[in-house]
Amino acid sequence: MGATVVLTVVISLLAAPVAAGTPAVTAAGGTTSPGETVTVDVDVTNAQTVKLSNVPTDWSVVGSADAEGTFNDQVASEGLVGWVWLSGDQSSKTVSVTFRVPDDEPTGDRSLDATVEDSDGNTDTGTATVTVESSTPVTADAGLGQNVDAGSSVQLDGTGSSGDGSLTYSWMQTAGPGVSLTDADTATPTFTAPDVSSETTLAFELTVTDGAGGSDADTVQVTVAPDTPDYTASVRFEDQTAESGTVSCCGKAFATR
Repeated sequence: MGATVVLTVVISLLAAPVAAGTPAVTAAGGTTSPGETVTVDVDVTNAQTVKLSNVPTDWSVVGSADAEGTFNDQVASEGLVGWVWLSGDQSSKTVSVTFRVPDDEPTGDRSLDATVEDSDGNTDTGTATVTVESSTPVTADAGLGQNVDAGSSVQLDGTGSSGDGSLTYSWMQTAGPGVSLTDADTATPTFTAPDVSSETTLAFELTVTDGAGGSDADTVQVTVAPDTPDYTASVRFEDQTAESGTVSCCGKAFATR
């Protein structure tokens, strides 16, 4: 009788590694004003590095939250900041960076791109929008009206104007005989009042633009009076000899013989 052989085959199934997942990112900015700060938050999933680009190179980093990663500030040279974590650390995390914007930063929106990458080179990109608004609206002040004489030197005064950051000035004449403005791009331009035959009004408009890009205009009037010449009256008396009668002089009558 033949022997029965039982062959048992054990097949070992090795489970394929579970993918860590594709990287994902969301980024959020905020609203700020010239000379103030703004914080950008970045939520990261399944990524080992984060790079925030398109940062204006004159913004400065004043703080960051790094979620145990290594932070890299290259704003001044390349307009970006970044974070990197140890190999294999692709857990979900949130990082943030706080920027200070310059005093003369123009108003408007800035789009900063947050790009994440995993250890396999897969990437995702999100955008954070930072809005720069003027905290103090620019106000133009062309000064008080003036009354001057023809031919005199006149100085306009826009130093009462205000706004964010540095201010720029632009004057133009809007009425009256034309004059030549000296230093029309400053707060205090000058001109020589024109010769006029009767009282004449000149008008000037001042436009002021602040560092945030806001602008405002104001006007001022200068009234010019004609130049009145100086007159010197002279009286000459001559000796007169009369044989007889009456001679009138200086409002009085004198008898002569």
